[in-house]
Order: sequence, then C-alpha cells, then structure tokens
Amino acid sequence: MEWKCTARKFNIVFFRLAYLFIPGMLSGLRAYGQAPENLCAVTGITQISSAVAGITAETGTDTFDVVFHVLHLGQSVGTGSNISDEQVKSAMLSLNRDYNAWPIHDSIAIAPNGTNSEFFFRLACTAPDGSVTSGINRIDASSFPGYAAEGFNFKTGTDGNFRQLADLSHWPQDRYINIWITHRLETFTGTTSGGGGFNAQTAVFQQGYGGIYMVFRHVGCDVDGTLGFDIFNKYGRLISHETGHFLGLLHTFQGETCFETDCSTQGDRVCDTEPHPNSVPNDLSCNVFAECSTREPVENIMNYSGLDCGNIITPGQKARMKGFSYQYYQNMINQSGCAVSSTRQIQPAEKTLFPNPATSTLNVPATPDGIVHTVMIYDISGREYLSHSVSGTVQPGQIRVDGLPAGLYILLAFDRESKPLYRSRFVRQ
Repeated sequence: MEWKCTARKFNIVFFRLAYLFIPGMLSGLRAYGQAPENLCAVTGITQISSAVAGITAETGTDTFDVVFHVLHLGQSVGTGSNISDEQVKSAMLSLNRDYNAWPIHDSIAIAPNGTNSEFFFRLACTAPDGSVTSGINRIDASSFPGYAAEGFNFKTGTDGNFRQLADLSHWPQDRYINIWITHRLETFTGTTSGGGGFNAQTAVFQQGYGGIYMVFRHVGCDVDGTLGFDIFNKYGRLISHETGHFLGLLHTFQGETCFETDCSTQGDRVCDTEPHPNSVPNDLSCNVFAECSTREPVENIMNYSGLDCGNIITPGQKARMKGFSYQYYQNMINQSGCAVSSTRQIQPAEKTLFPNPATSTLNVPATPDGIVHTVMIYDISGREYLSHSVSGTVQPGQIRVDGLPAGLYILLAFDRESKPLYRSRFVRQ
C-alpha cells in the first residue's frame, strides 16, 4: 500500500509511504471555564496560552504527550519558520477540537460534531531526562548543509537528509509524539509537501523516526486573522489529518474503488466510511459530490476535500485508532509525568478464548464491563489481519477465523463505545 495526501487548496502532494507489511461548548471545554466561541479568534494571543495551560482530558480519554521540534533558519521567534509558542498552542487546540468533537468552527461543515474519539493531546511537560519542558524545542538549522534550499528531504539513499535533521532534536518515539516543523518538505520523489504522518507500520517509524513532519504554514489556526499567524488554512485541519495517519487511519479513498466485498480488510478497513475513488474535481466549496452509488465524504478528516470541510471522525475510525494505539503505543499513552492527565488506564485485562486452538470459529465472550462490539486481530509481528463487528447481542459472540493463516494471534475486544474490554492470545490451526 501507499499513502499520498493532497490538500486541494494548495495542490499539496504528500508522502507516498510503503507499508512494511459536548453537546454544548461548556461541556466540551469545561476545563476552560467561559471559553470563547472561536478558540483561534480570541482577543489576544495570551488567551490561547491560558486555554492550553488549563486544558484537561476528560475521564475515559487516552492522553498523548506531544513535543514540537521547530527547525528554523535563524529567524527570531514568531518570524518565518520559527513559529511562536502561541501558534504551536493554537495547533494543539485545533487538534483536540477535531479529536474530541468540540462544537466550534462547524458553521460550514456538512455534518458538525462528529464522534468524540476520546484522544487528548497535550504539550509534554517532562523531558526525557526528567527536567521540566514547554514541549517546544527550537533548533537553528540554518548551517545544516542544504537545509535552507531543501528543508527535510525524504529521498532515498544518500540524497535524503531527514534522519540527520531529525537527530538534531529527537525524543523517544515510544514516549512522545514527535512533530517536526520546517519550512519545506521534499518527498521520496522530490515533490514538495505540506506534511506527513508516519505510523508504527511504516519503514520510517521502524527506523526510529516515526512521528509527524509539517511545513510551518500548515501549523495552527487563526479563523479571523486577528492573531497574525502566517498560515495557509485558518482552521488548522492538516495536523488532524496527519495525526490520523499516525494513529493508523488510511484515507477514506484507500484503494480508490467504488466496491468493497469486505470492508474490514479492504479500502480504509473501516466499515462506516463510504468507499470512493477520489475522482471529483478539486473544490473548496464543501459541495457533496456524487461518487459511485453514494457520495464523497467531504466532511471526513481523512479525505482530501477542502481543508475547510473536514471535521468528522466516524465511530469505525475511532475503533481502528483505539485498537492501533493499544497495539503499538502502550508505553506512550497516559504517562503520569504531567499534572494534566487522563485518569484512564488502557492496558486491557487478559481473557481466555475458546476454542483455542481454533480452526474455523472463535467465541468472543462478554465481560462484566460490557458486551463485545468490535474485535481487532493482529499477528505476533503486529500486522493487522481483521477488524470485525460482532453481530447481535447474544453472548458469547462468535467470529470466523478460518480465513487467517495458521499461527499465533492477539485479539483486542472493545465495547460499543470503543472502550477496551480485554486482550487475548489464540492459535489458529
């Protein structure tokens, strides 16, 4: 498979990556107190800083620590690619807005207030050595050979420089989401890009450089322009798109087809997103174009529709991100180093499955905490083989496993709200 992300407004071509293998404002933003209706258009940059400082994850939400590495060209803070702390913090606000379905910036959205994904992102407050940090590192990379002309270069072989540049400021990827900010990105093919999200199944991640890479003009939100940020998109949606990739989501048009015989293993492997070939013309109006026998999901964050439109994450995408995170990012979620933290413990309990070994079917039992709604199955190398909704409410539920190759597998079980119930190991004979 390969990923290529294009933001239509700017004709941005993203990385091609080869796989290795709140009803109301106050309820959604209760930690802010009387939060302004438009978080990016508050009167005065200091209010953004205050809002981020006071933000708190709700109980039941999984928290990630984020660190921004700003590789600039020697400019003063707030100039060019050396973006201000306030611009970074506005990006964090927009990211949490989209992943927690906060009811803001939806005046033109097709389907406002999508699923609350129950992911919370905070700027790291503890550095790898235990010292206090703002979660923003600034590096003058102007003297790095070729950086001024090329920025981060992801070409293969000796032409690529992204590893050396990332090493200038790089925190352990098993504890932090690393986000590198630059003035220019060049993909494997030499085309320019606005950003890229590398997840645990990509070569870049396995080489130790997983995270998110973004051009500074795609970072932050400034809806009415009063904050003076030099940005392309006033809503700051791109960081949400790339974070989706980091958390295991594919594009809604993955496979670029109208038809799927098994939505759990084909396309974007999510059953509540419409399959579509991404064939509509470039458009920023958020028009709902007909594709195949349905419509292009212009409101979905993982589509290529105009950046003003995408604000929705579906329940199926939430379930996929939860399963992916529990499989790959166990050590990264809900660290206790900051005072602001989620209270959720995400390590699901072990549970015995039967029959085990299994040949054709596997019983999926309920628990005192809830009935299983969705299961995700991985092999021991971490490759996802199956994402399946357990039909009916009669327990124990049952799924077919006769399509799996013989071997050892890990099963993650979730309830209807995508809360983890248990994990289990089984053998497919």
